[in-house]
Amino acid sequence: MKIAHISDIHGDIATLRTFKDFVCSRDDLEVIACTGDFFGLNPELSNQEIKKKLKQARQMMSAYDFIRNNTDSKIPFKKVLKYILEHPNQLPDEVRESFPAATRDYQDYERIFVQEAKQQYEQLAEVFKNMSQKKLLIPGNWDSWPWFDHFGDSDLSVHNSSRTINNSTFAGYGESPEHTVFVPPTKVIGFDEDELYKHLTHEDPDIALTHVPPRFTTDQTSDTHLGSFGVLAYIFREKPMMVLCGHNHNNKVQRVNGVESTVVVNSGNLGKYHRQKQYGTFSIIDIDNKNIRAIDSYQIRNKKIEHLREELILKTA
Repeated sequence: MKIAHISDIHGDIATLRTFKDFVCSRDDLEVIACTGDFFGLNPELSNQEIKKKLKQARQMMSAYDFIRNNTDSKIPFKKVLKYILEHPNQLPDEVRESFPAATRDYQDYERIFVQEAKQQYEQLAEVFKNMSQKKLLIPGNWDSWPWFDHFGDSDLSVHNSSRTINNSTFAGYGESPEHTVFVPPTKVIGFDEDELYKHLTHEDPDIALTHVPPRFTTDQTSDTHLGSFGVLAYIFREKPMMVLCGHNHNNKVQRVNGVESTVVVNSGNLGKYHRQKQYGTFSIIDIDNKNIRAIDSYQIRNKKIEHLREELILKTA
């Protein structure tokens, strides 16, 4: 069975379409796996007026986080906003004018964000629909609750679920410990290390799909590690054949130190991300009888597909 793995599309419809044309030209690919970050920052969300609203909105997010972290209150964020708008006279003098204004800006930003998210997800879903292969999809930390309206069906999503294809079992868990500031808190999907660990250890798949890499494996940036200890703990316990991930745009194949039987495939970012020059990468993985035969890395440049390298993998079972 051959699997095409992509991650971190970030709303780059054009590059996804080039990828679609490539996989549709191949009759040997059975599965398309995408490990999150479908959504991307659009100019609609980054003009000066929206930036001003987002700055105000972040004040509200910070205030809510302070309340949540320093009290036993479980008040939903929407109720906090409603209370501020309905009872401004009960607010302290120093925030009586700024908080209602910030609340209205937050609500405006949330409305604009949801519209943009729905539009992007609709366009992305249409491209995925034109790929005939089976799909295994999970959300990333740039994604939000509208993702499930377009990709949440059981024949697409493996977020917190599992599926068996050709005698190989797959299980997934999306998101990451840190979500992007552009996603309003009322639309954040959420990430729970314990839930991830319990789900993956319970399902014990041959191949796990996570948005965030395991800690210390394909997760390094210039100055830190972005990986999950929950994913790492799961690997040490269950020793899966393979983990597919993304998140930090690091196109790399690596074995887990101390668990040589597990191969981690981080296919980098398919989509263009802000000013990053490196993008367009994806992987083709060939497995046979629960063994990895080879992993080929590709890159899309100027709408053309370039073969970067082939990783020959020793048997893992």
